[in-house]
Parts: sequence; C-alpha cells; structure tokens
Amino acid sequence: ISPELLPTDKDGKIVQKTESVVGPYELTDFFLYHMLRNGARPEKILALAEYAGFETKYSTGQLQKWLKLFISRFFNAQFKRSCLPDCPKVGSISLSPRGDWRMPSDAEATLWLEWAKGLSDSTTQSEPTAATVAFDKATNNVTRTPPMAKEITTAATPIAHVVAKIYRVLLRVDIQKGFCPGGNLAVAGGHLIVPLANRLSLEGGYDEVIDSQDLHPKDHGAFLSQNPGKRPFVDTVMLNGVPHTVWPDHCVEGTADADFHSELDRSMVKKTVQKGLHPGVHSYGAFYDDGKNASSELKAKYPFLGQSTGLAEYLCAQATAAGADAIAVDVIGLALDYCVGVSAKDAATELYKGKPFTVRVIIDATRAIGDVEAARADLIAHSVGVVDSAAVLPAPASK
Repeated sequence: ISPELLPTDKDGKIVQKTESVVGPYELTDFFLYHMLRNGARPEKILALAEYAGFETKYSTGQLQKWLKLFISRFFNAQFKRSCLPDCPKVGSISLSPRGDWRMPSDAEATLWLEWAKGLSDSTTQSEPTAATVAFDKATNNVTRTPPMAKEITTAATPIAHVVAKIYRVLLRVDIQKGFCPGGNLAVAGGHLIVPLANRLSLEGGYDEVIDSQDLHPKDHGAFLSQNPGKRPFVDTVMLNGVPHTVWPDHCVEGTADADFHSELDRSMVKKTVQKGLHPGVHSYGAFYDDGKNASSELKAKYPFLGQSTGLAEYLCAQATAAGADAIAVDVIGLALDYCVGVSAKDAATELYKGKPFTVRVIIDATRAIGDVEAARADLIAHSVGVVDSAAVLPAPASK
C-alpha cells in the first residue's frame, strides 16, 4: 500500500510520507535524469550528486543509500512501464515503451548492484565536511578529493574515494514492556519512542542494530521485595560494597515484563545484550555491570563487579571484519537518565584502533524518569553528543 493512502492522524496531518520509503524526490529526479539523459554510470551519478551540492544537505552515506534503492526500484519496476498508457514526454527522453525507452521487463540490476556492494553504508551521517570536487566539462568527467585524503583518478578508475570507513551502530537500550506503561517500572511515555526506534533502525543507514535487555533473577538484591521497609526510587542499599538504588521488582527473567515491546521491530537486530543477570549487582549500562570503578580490593573479593558484557569487544571485532577505521554508536531507549545515559558514557570510554568511539544519544528517541536537561548536561560533560533524529534520518521533502 502506498503510504499516502494511509489515514491521517486525529489532527488531519499526514503521518507517513512516500519519500521516507522510496527516497527524496529531488534525488530520484537527479539520478533518473543523469541515467537516462546522459547515460551516466552509477559511480558517476553519485559523484555528480556530490558535485551538485546535495552533499551539503545529505551525507555521503545517505546519498549512497538512496542511490542503491533507486537502482533496485528502477529495474524492478520495468514490467510496470511495459503497460504504461500514452503519456506526455517531459524533457528529451521518455520512459514509454512506445517511445524512447527499450528495456525488457525481466531486466536485472545485477551489474549496477555489484558496483553498489562496494559502497560504504557506514559513512558518518553528521554534517558533511568540505571536499574538493572537479568537473571537466570537456570530458564530462568528475573527480572528488575528500578532505585529508588523496584520490587517484585514471582512465580505468575515473572516480575513487579514499575515505575513513566508520562502523555505525544503533544501540537500542531496554525498550521492554517493563519500562512502558503497564510495566512494573514504567517510564512516562516510554511506548512513544517505539515507532521512531523502528524508523531509525530501518532508515538510519546503520551497519548494525543491537538491543540490550534488562533481565533479572527474581531475588535480585536491589529489588523492593528483598528490602522490606525501603522506599523505591529513594532509598539505597549496599550490595557487595556498591550502593544500589532500590527499585520495584522489574524485568524478571521468564516474565512478560522482561519482553521487548510488542511493536518493536527486531527483524534487523544482529545481537541482543542481556544484562542484570547476577543477583549481587545491578547493570544499568549495556557495556558493563555496575562496580566498574570499584577498588581493586573490592573487585578481587567480588569478581562479578564491573564485568564487561562483551559488547565493546564484539563491536571492535565487527568493525575489524568490515575493514572500518572507527566506530560510531548512536544510543536510544529507556531511560535517558539511567540505562541509556550509562550505556552512552561507557561507550565513550572505549577505544578502537587507539581512537575513542564516537557516541551520540538521539534524545527524541528516549524518555527520562527525572530531569531531561540535567541528563543532557551530564552526557555532554562526558563527551557524548546529544542530537535529535533529524540529524540521522533523511531530510523531509520540501513543500
């Protein structure tokens, strides 16, 4: 079903737009024009899009993503063109089967998609940096030199990008029933982030999507049931030398409270990190159990304190396998001022090839238990970027 045919919301506003599915129309028109009118190959179309100034609006990763989608859609839709009714020609070439365009209905995009496999989906989605682009009108060739990189251009290789490859990860923290309305530790509005979490996962251009899952034994030492007379959210208890906030019993292993939200799309998730399994220590972050900064004496006595979940090691191995030069992690989920914040701050301390992970929290894809602004300031103080989803998702169409 075409997204335009879906009903509007209660205020009459369109809640889903075709461009979020098929790509910005301005890019589709640009790709189509240079493919049909000039017979340009996909690598040249990409370079022309950057030269035309789209790179100031869309990151290189986004241009690559939408060009790949255009290639697939153009070839797959040829059978529809074969039965087009008579229609006007716009420009000098028509796609009508009775006019300029001759293409079999079972044509395949294999050659173009083989080229597209070499593109990096992991190029950073942050603000594009300046690059040198040259366009020779006499030869109709384009060359582009990325900043801080050299480019070799020959007759055999007219366009060659030598850029840092960034392994981009979306970490979705604890989007579980227990933290949504009706759960045992509900965060106000927690369920409202689910549609955006799904969209970021599908459209954000990430190399990998990872879920963390709070999963506790029923006798966890920080649970209210184990601390009669204590006040949840307010009182603390000492567990093995580490202070813990007393929480309502939540996300107990084997209960529905621990399940992921029923509308959370997990089809693209490659890894799930389970945390909080030990009854003697809490685990806010997806990278380490609590007690990471405890004294060496305390850790020797209680070796489960501050244990790695293996997530950092996994990401480094994945980035190495992908031939990446750096790792960037975007964090979303519940709750901003606890598990999301701790996960992001821990990630910012990790190194890959001697460089720290680049970490951001996409704040409109989170909800907080307490003060949002205080949580934001704390993240920034720990070298974590704070952005909203507009910095990641494709730009909406201009009206």
